[in-house]
Amino acid sequence: MAPMHRTVSKIIAVLLILGTTNAWASDPEELALAQKLFHKGRSLYQAGKFVDAAEKFRAALRIATRPSILLGLAQCYRQLNKTEEALKAYRQYDQLWAKLNPDRSSPYAKEVKSLIASLSQTIKEKEARELQIKEEARQKALAEEKRNAKAKRAAEEKRVAEEKRQASGTPSNGKEAAGTAPPIQNVDADERRTKTLWAYVSLGVGGAAIVTGGILLGVGYAQGNSAYDEYLASGEPTTISLHRSEVDDARPLLTASYVLFGVGAAVLGYSIYQFATRPDETKSVVRAPQGPSISVGQGGGSIFWTGRY
Repeated sequence: MAPMHRTVSKIIAVLLILGTTNAWASDPEELALAQKLFHKGRSLYQAGKFVDAAEKFRAALRIATRPSILLGLAQCYRQLNKTEEALKAYRQYDQLWAKLNPDRSSPYAKEVKSLIASLSQTIKEKEARELQIKEEARQKALAEEKRNAKAKRAAEEKRVAEEKRQASGTPSNGKEAAGTAPPIQNVDADERRTKTLWAYVSLGVGGAAIVTGGILLGVGYAQGNSAYDEYLASGEPTTISLHRSEVDDARPLLTASYVLFGVGAAVLGYSIYQFATRPDETKSVVRAPQGPSISVGQGGGSIFWTGRY
């Protein structure tokens, strides 16, 4: 009877340490191993080695599911910032304690409930942040999709506009590439004829003025030089006065020649300006478009094609 009594006492001692429940291992040696693992895990936890402590607590739980082991594991998970695992372990501890001890509250009931509430709130906030990040990513993807669709529509509009331009036979330039038809330039042919007429008239007047100025210059110089030579060769006072008067008479001719030179140059410049500013003869003809086209009258603006195609 003595050996049997010692075995029962050993089992009771182990059960008192691990708590009373029907969820224990039937082998006393396994119960002793669970107790050893639990104490080892608690020592590692107190030393700040939470990863190793959690491993010991998990090993103990594989042998016997005890509230104290669950509580130690929950504490390790919380220290390791494993929020979901810690919350699950705290809830398991609270449920298992209530099941095994219906008439007695847990000594850590207040702290555990507070931790459960805090961890639950943390998880909700984390889930809310994740949802917000997903929503922002979705909105960003939608915006990118809209930009791509807009660019695709613009490219399609450009293509259709180019096809219409080619069908109408309208010359292409940089603005047409953006879907804008160039304005048709209609120049009045009378303006070209008027400028041409004034150019030739100015050319004739300017040329005549320069020729006349040249004649007056030649006559004035000839008369003035001759009178001056005679003035120098003469010694009589009366003759000197006469020749001096002839020299003075030549000066207006020289002045008039210079004025005619200036007027002729100005008129010739005007003639050149008229020639240079005449409208281009090729632009004064407006040809009828070949095939389908969009006609734009004088003063017409740009045409834009919009919408889906």
